[in-house]
Amino acid sequence: MDEGPVSHPGKGGARRRRIRLLVPILAALAAVPALARAYVTVSSGQILELADTGAQDGTGFWATTWTPPFPGGQNLLYGAGPSQLTYTGTSHVVFDLDGTVHDLQIPAPVALAVASTAGPGPNGLGDAISMARQAGSLEYGATYTIDHDPHLGTGEDYVRIQAWVANAPAGAPALVGARLLLDTMVGGVDASPLSIDDGVSVVAANTLYEASSGTVPSDWWSFNAVPAPSLTAHGVAWGNAYGPPATSPDAEEYCQWPDVSAMGFWETDPYPGLAFSTPADGGPQDTAVVLWYTNTGSAGYVDGSGVAQGDGYTVAPGQTLVFTTYLGVDSVPFRATPTPYLSFTDSPTPS
Repeated sequence: MDEGPVSHPGKGGARRRRIRLLVPILAALAAVPALARAYVTVSSGQILELADTGAQDGTGFWATTWTPPFPGGQNLLYGAGPSQLTYTGTSHVVFDLDGTVHDLQIPAPVALAVASTAGPGPNGLGDAISMARQAGSLEYGATYTIDHDPHLGTGEDYVRIQAWVANAPAGAPALVGARLLLDTMVGGVDASPLSIDDGVSVVAANTLYEASSGTVPSDWWSFNAVPAPSLTAHGVAWGNAYGPPATSPDAEEYCQWPDVSAMGFWETDPYPGLAFSTPADGGPQDTAVVLWYTNTGSAGYVDGSGVAQGDGYTVAPGQTLVFTTYLGVDSVPFRATPTPYLSFTDSPTPS
């Protein structure tokens, strides 16, 4: 059964107000020891990943991506800025486990507390943050690792985002799927323009791509401005010639965040084709990217009986299944890489 959507606190109903605080207040907040203990960060000189342990807002188990330092860097994803220290994360890692929806932000037994580990380096390469919860014999979690640019094999300016499900040796075979909601906010711009061809064109309305109807985009971009961005976030949805390949999604959505943001949400945007310029909630534009991993060639949904559909992957006892995607700071000139990435994996391989 679906655990049911839960609205975000502090959103003013369906939407969070982007509160701007004065610099002296920010400095004071950043200096409070309790707040420092509420977050775990890993950072290179080019990208920073921050995760909430739950000590601050009582929920935790979410992460966001910035340019360093913190505080003081610029967003790639919304959340956990110094002006939002007490709010729930707005990007979500959601799983369908045997027909029941599990969002990492919905409280459940903790299998792995939010913690960081050091990688081989240099410059933070391989540094990671992991977290996981428990549902019967299954652990479901996420790991965020500083990595190279999947197109170039250089730099420490990308985060490898991995959602995973591990089945205990004594468990029964489980059917699983995953949904990653990435709340784009580039350089403080919540209505970050989205593109699947490096800005040659921009996505102007709620759009769903499904593998059952054709190829899903291999790459996506989010800008702080078009046509002259000073900061660009780049997502790699499938492929990687230099490291663990991104898992080809069954579906990708380019949509308005308020439409799809509730905790435990396992549906597509209910307003397909609606222009970003006329949001359904009447508020300002607020873009997001959603990646679906269902092994069905389509996005997931909840049926009339309240059972989540979209768990087409099987995790056998003793196996772990990992869904991988990448997000980073694009170092390539604007509109220089509009063509698809050519080497990819169709599905994750259990280990």
